[in-house]
Amino acid sequence: MSFFPGHELNLPPAPPLDESQNPYRGLNSFDQEHSELFFGRTQLVEKLQAFVKIHPLTVVLGASGSGKSSLVKAGLIPSLKKETKETSNKWCILSPIRPGETPFQALNNALVDAQLPKVELQNQQKTLTQSIAVWAKNNPNSKLLIFIDQSEEIITLCDSENERQEFFQQILTAINAHRDKLRVVLSLRSDFEPQIRDAGLKFVPTVLKVGNTVLKNRWQSGRFIVPAMTRGELREAIEKPAEARVMYFQPHELVEQLIDEVDMPGALPLLSFALSELFLKYLQRQRNAKNRGITVDRALTKKIIKNWGK
Repeated sequence: MSFFPGHELNLPPAPPLDESQNPYRGLNSFDQEHSELFFGRTQLVEKLQAFVKIHPLTVVLGASGSGKSSLVKAGLIPSLKKETKETSNKWCILSPIRPGETPFQALNNALVDAQLPKVELQNQQKTLTQSIAVWAKNNPNSKLLIFIDQSEEIITLCDSENERQEFFQQILTAINAHRDKLRVVLSLRSDFEPQIRDAGLKFVPTVLKVGNTVLKNRWQSGRFIVPAMTRGELREAIEKPAEARVMYFQPHELVEQLIDEVDMPGALPLLSFALSELFLKYLQRQRNAKNRGITVDRALTKKIIKNWGK
């Protein structure tokens, strides 16, 4: 398929389009079901997958709006599921956890979904470590992945220090007890890293018998930085979803102009929102044309987004 000036378009059959077919996520992150529309991070997903395999704790760090959640939910998790289907490496992946105001409720929801025993506060007989031990006994050749998305919520939204303390302690104890079976991935805004790291150090269980220096080193070795996308990656993230809907940009230089507009840290949500609006404007133009009895091409055009960045 070529969208360059002077080249004849060779588009595959074009399915009808409506709001449900929007290839862009707007201000929302990509989830697992959107993985086929998640472009521009192929190499980073491969690096993250290799990193997670050798680190019991992975801290995915980046600026707000850098695409951390999407990288894990639409990149890493589908890739691990594909590996489970195609190789002897088996993964059980809990539903992503958003701590919110009640981290333990979010954790238990994910455990129940995966048919693992629930955890109870202040109950030494029903801990995360024991829940994973039950799972491990029934799945001797598999690894378990727990993804805690936007983990800064543990301190920004959870008001109970007791719950925060026990949540940190249960996660750290489980990692220590099941280093060969368990992989915990956190996504975390870089500006909240000191608070989350220091809270973990403050609440570390005494039974682990490790000093702060050891824990700091483990945290440091588990840091995975999400860099800004290159121009080539941004170009793929803009063009490929449109191609998936048999659409194209007109003029083609519009893609480069969009990249120029978002050449700043944390600008991916702004770009995604603009592209989503671009698609919705196309639908409106399509409906207006249909009412007049004419057919419009499937072009995302410059005129309907010329003021989006102002």
